[in-house]
Amino acid sequence: MLRNMRVRWSDELPFRDAHRLAILSFVFLYYELACIRWASAFVLYMSYYANIVLLACFLGMGLGMLAARRSRTWINAFPLSMFLFLGLTYFFEVQAAVREEGVIYFYSTRAPFQTPAEVAVGGVFVLVTVQFMLLSQEIGRLFARLAPLRAYAVNIGASLVGILAFALCSWLSLPAASWLAPMFLLLIPVLPAGRLRLANAVVLLAAFVLVFVSDLGARWSPYYRLTYKTIYPDGTHPCYFISVNGIQHQSMQPNEYKEPFYRLPYVILGDASRYRRVLVIGAGSGSDVAFALLYGAERVQAVEIDPGIVRLGRELHPERPYSDSRVVVTVNDARDFLRHTHDTYDLVVFGLPDSLTLTSAVANLRLESYLFTRECFEAVKARLAPSGVVILYNRYRRPWLVDKLGRMLTEVFGSEPRIFLWANYGYLATLVAGPGSAHLLDPPGPWMGVSPNAPPSAHDDWPFLYLFKPSLPPIYMRFGVFVIIISVLGIWLIAPPGTLRSFDPPLALMGAAFMLLETSAVVRLSLLFGGTWRVNAAVFTGVLVMVLVAVGVRSRIGPVRRVWWFSALFASLLAVGLLPVDRFSDLPGGGWLAAAVTMVPIMIANVVFADRFAESAAPHVGLASNVLGAIAGGLMEYGSMLFGYQVLLIPVAILYAAVAAWPRRSAGTGS
Repeated sequence: MLRNMRVRWSDELPFRDAHRLAILSFVFLYYELACIRWASAFVLYMSYYANIVLLACFLGMGLGMLAARRSRTWINAFPLSMFLFLGLTYFFEVQAAVREEGVIYFYSTRAPFQTPAEVAVGGVFVLVTVQFMLLSQEIGRLFARLAPLRAYAVNIGASLVGILAFALCSWLSLPAASWLAPMFLLLIPVLPAGRLRLANAVVLLAAFVLVFVSDLGARWSPYYRLTYKTIYPDGTHPCYFISVNGIQHQSMQPNEYKEPFYRLPYVILGDASRYRRVLVIGAGSGSDVAFALLYGAERVQAVEIDPGIVRLGRELHPERPYSDSRVVVTVNDARDFLRHTHDTYDLVVFGLPDSLTLTSAVANLRLESYLFTRECFEAVKARLAPSGVVILYNRYRRPWLVDKLGRMLTEVFGSEPRIFLWANYGYLATLVAGPGSAHLLDPPGPWMGVSPNAPPSAHDDWPFLYLFKPSLPPIYMRFGVFVIIISVLGIWLIAPPGTLRSFDPPLALMGAAFMLLETSAVVRLSLLFGGTWRVNAAVFTGVLVMVLVAVGVRSRIGPVRRVWWFSALFASLLAVGLLPVDRFSDLPGGGWLAAAVTMVPIMIANVVFADRFAESAAPHVGLASNVLGAIAGGLMEYGSMLFGYQVLLIPVAILYAAVAAWPRRSAGTGS
């Protein structure tokens, strides 16, 4: 099959065009990932809306493809647009201020330029759209000159290399200048020759200098741009304050300077000798671990998802908790750790796991979303000793969030947790549950109960802890309307006359369906293997591999028997919908089997897409149709906040059913 996928350069794909297409496709995917990281790092709270940046990339690609037949070449303006984007977001430090009652965001700093989220996010959306439109016009021109499937194979193959290259940068925790420099060097040879190429080289050099300056005093982890500042409260002992993406996130201080809620769990336990084996979920830079050691823990298992924050803890924490021989540090998603560990613990501490970013740009899941569901608390319960205790504490921002957590703990442990609300700390609460919670000493104040009006619990299919109830927050509705308006306006302004007559509705429907299908795969596999950057990179790599396999299948067998393939697609969607992920994950090899079942409809859907795309008389417009349809799918993903993620398979099936019912093109209209 792979032999049939090889491009015969001399017959169908001129080397010069293939070379340019491969480089531009690599740059597109690589810079797409870089834009998401950069915007999240320099526009405060933009990391909560990384999916908006992804939709901007899609819109820019679609508009650029539609403009492929225009006489003027736009790619010469791409380096300048890139420089403006990087410079504006870096120098102005815009803060996307959000004020929503029904959804919680964790804020802790102010930027010099505070604007409504709609303005800040909308501005980034437009800037990113323009960049990718300028870049994609040239990709569209190459698609217009080349055989559809062959060009598509080169495009996907180079994009796959782009994902792997960016994953390598994340694995090595390289600074931004290191992961943008190779892209700049690759871009110069494919820019049109002449004096403008020299000017663009100067602009790219200026962009590199800007990015290099932005890296001074900063580190990059796979999730955040990390900075820290040092203060000496007593003139002698240093304290370190860590910021992630410009937001103050953690502090590393001697135990005597830390807030009292770190100490409270061990004060109320009474006989601390009964709590020797401690699990800290969300261990961060090590403060929670330091207190466990202070109160005599014999073994502390620390689980933290971010390797960069762990490194800072090892290097700088004044108490040196990660250097203690009693501590075992695991860098992983805590949910995945709980699934595979066989140890039991006397005390489980949730060490303020409140991330400031999403697991992926295709789903509105935060890094800790699957840590605060009924199923996760069930997993914690299974790892507790007979008299074990689980303790949560944080500044929860809203009283209803404390009640929501209390309700979940009640449902799992069969009795209400003990809740202590700290005065003068902004809804800072400590929640205690588990079989050993009946024998606690009283805190410095009264215990509280769970409100009878507590909001509904979060669960694995609806893992939205920070939503009061299943709903679509108004801010997301405003974002959706904005994206639709900009998309319609952009198509009206950019598409040359007559171009839209070649618009392909089935390819657009498949774009929307595939976006939802991809989101479903990311969510399911994050639940199976953890919501880490490695899992996400593996999922998207697997998706592109499935695309290449599908192209190979279509190239080998020719026009497909649609009734067979659509029947297989609907059967595979049904299998995914009925597959109990949580049960399979507990079986030997069950996770990999569930992953294989999840990827099957992706491969079949791409065979169906490749069959339609192969017949395209205007491949650049066909691909634009597909990408613009993906924007609709990205907006439909917001429906998961209302209905959960499993329901997304229903619109996927409906959209593919509409494609199946669409008449096939007449023979000979394509390549």
